[in-house]
Amino acid sequence: MGSGMVVGAASPLFGQYCAYQLTVERPKIKLPKWDAPGLKLGFITDFHLTGRSQTERAVRSARLTFAQKPDLIILGGDYLEHAHESEIKNLKAFLEVFNESNCPVIAIMGNHDYWSNAVPDVFESFKKSPVRLLRNELYEFQGVSIAGIDDYIDRKSDFKFFPAGTVSKSLIAVLHEPDVVRWQPDHVSLQISGHSHGGQVCLPFGQHIHTPRWAKDYISGYYPDAKVPLYVSRGVGTTGIDARLFCSPEVTVFALT
Repeated sequence: MGSGMVVGAASPLFGQYCAYQLTVERPKIKLPKWDAPGLKLGFITDFHLTGRSQTERAVRSARLTFAQKPDLIILGGDYLEHAHESEIKNLKAFLEVFNESNCPVIAIMGNHDYWSNAVPDVFESFKKSPVRLLRNELYEFQGVSIAGIDDYIDRKSDFKFFPAGTVSKSLIAVLHEPDVVRWQPDHVSLQISGHSHGGQVCLPFGQHIHTPRWAKDYISGYYPDAKVPLYVSRGVGTTGIDARLFCSPEVTVFALT
């Protein structure tokens, strides 16, 4: 109700306009547990490819990420919402753009991907794309270990496949839901997440009105004092209404030291 009142007062057209104004965030983060200075990491998440406009926005976010020349790109989940043939085509079109990438691209699943009832189609789309989908799997890259943790809400997460002593000191955990940081092992250097949309529809100065389950404590930006250091992206797409207010969509390019 609160979200509807705010958007209604500010005009739906303005909210829709804001939902397509992609912002590049460039956080420079100094991590206590890190041994790979100079890594440039691109992160985009929460695409919700329900229609043509949403897919075009996602493709723009990918190309905007390419333009930042990262060493590695990570996709943070929530590609679909429904098992519609049109959404599967949207996903394939989105993944195809990563043929243009000059660096490796990896991805994890989000809760909406499982709720869509199109999981086999999602898996098949990734298999035929240049993007490697991680489901409780490790990816090693230039001395950095990346733990791609499967979705927590759908009870797919595993926190035991990257025990201390078997991974690099520089360990990034990618997990869709930010509040699940409370269960990360202490040897994780940084968790990166989406899911919250930053609130999507906010009051002035970014004060969120509502966030989904498992994005109540950590909403947007960097949290150095979480269980392990945590960064939460506002994401690219939208759910419910295709509008944002005081909460622009985000492409993130980390400089980690």
